[in-house]
Amino acid sequence: MAKQKSTSQGVPTVPKDPLAEIDLAFLQMRRRFLRFSKIGGVSSLAFLSALFLWLLFKGPNLINPFHVQRQIAADALTPSALKTMAVLTPLMVAVSFFLSAAIILFGFSAFANERRYQKIIDSLLAKKQP
Repeated sequence: MAKQKSTSQGVPTVPKDPLAEIDLAFLQMRRRFLRFSKIGGVSSLAFLSALFLWLLFKGPNLINPFHVQRQIAADALTPSALKTMAVLTPLMVAVSFFLSAAIILFGFSAFANERRYQKIIDSLLAKKQP
């Protein structure tokens, strides 16, 4: 925003020009960023989902705790595999996927707020212009 001047009592006064050129340029940059945020978020979720499904079929020991449990019951895992891929491994990978998805969803929320702020600024600017 434009720099505020203060009166002799220390109360800030609102400048006549509410936004300087540099502020308008910043708002334009944020609008461009918002246009691409949906594409980035959706593609991140799609990539995360595809990776989850690929691991589910290609490496079920890494993602499916029930598969690991069946392999242990059937004594199909070697002792070295049991040491390196304990039952917690699939759980930890699943938790990491959940946390990654949560971070992406929080990003969607932040961008929704940004769009809301942009609309508020646009409506205020439209009211100021004759």
